[in-house]
Amino acid sequence: MVEAYCPHLGANLGVAGEVSMSTNCLKCKFHGWEFDKDGKVVRVDGTDVVPNGNIKRVYHVCETNGIVHLWHDAEDGAPTWDLVHRDQINSGDYYLAAESIAYVNCHIQEIPENGADVAHLNVLHKDLVGGWTPNFLAFHGWTASWAVDQQLQHITNMTVYEIIRVWNSYTLHFATVKVDIHQIGPGLVTLDFHTPIGTLILHQCILPEKVTTQRVRHVMHASSTVPRPVAKLLLWAVHDQFNRDVPIWCTKRYEPKPVISKADGPLLAFRRWYQQFYSAGSVSFADALAQETMIDW
Repeated sequence: MVEAYCPHLGANLGVAGEVSMSTNCLKCKFHGWEFDKDGKVVRVDGTDVVPNGNIKRVYHVCETNGIVHLWHDAEDGAPTWDLVHRDQINSGDYYLAAESIAYVNCHIQEIPENGADVAHLNVLHKDLVGGWTPNFLAFHGWTASWAVDQQLQHITNMTVYEIIRVWNSYTLHFATVKVDIHQIGPGLVTLDFHTPIGTLILHQCILPEKVTTQRVRHVMHASSTVPRPVAKLLLWAVHDQFNRDVPIWCTKRYEPKPVISKADGPLLAFRRWYQQFYSAGSVSFADALAQETMIDW
């Protein structure tokens, strides 16, 4: 994948570009320049002399699990780790059941950090879907564990159980849901929902469109034993829980040195783990905001 801008006069090839059917090259409709798959200029309308030029940035791309992923590196380096390829999805055994897109106005780190913040689960998410818990339910809550993968340091693993008890005595085992959650790199989370009728896999992909604008895409795949309406209902339930966090993400500030209690669990460990995705070439948050708001001709 190449960046959007033509090296000639800067036309946005996402708007003013097309694939030439005769040459299978990317063609700029502004002046007719054509580029091969590596971004190199191979043809220019009106002349046989081809300038020695390239589209400035070419990105590594991987298509897996029904999603196209792009590798971004501040120093334009090659990928240093791989994604997790799910055979159930890539083989077609699991079908695409539902997907959605949401926008959240916050820094990219806020959203995945929320997963390691296990203390908030039994506060913000203690009510059932819809925000209401009947009186006869003595308990609706969550238990969670979080740890860095011992073999793949770019992955963290988390296991969450959603538990419901009635009259403070009986656990509804049929309603207990186990979710295996894997944070893969800085912006990808997978959630495996294990239910009595089959397994569903949810991919949460976070794409920064601006410094504080995150495009969050949820893609749900399900085993053939799970009816599509059930999968759609589960994604709706995920959205209900997700939307409880959104107003907080959009209005909170980042505390670099928070006051921590014993109940906060692995929050600081998550922050230390996440630091590996920043490098010497990473633009600071303040500088990125300044560049975003600056009119630079």
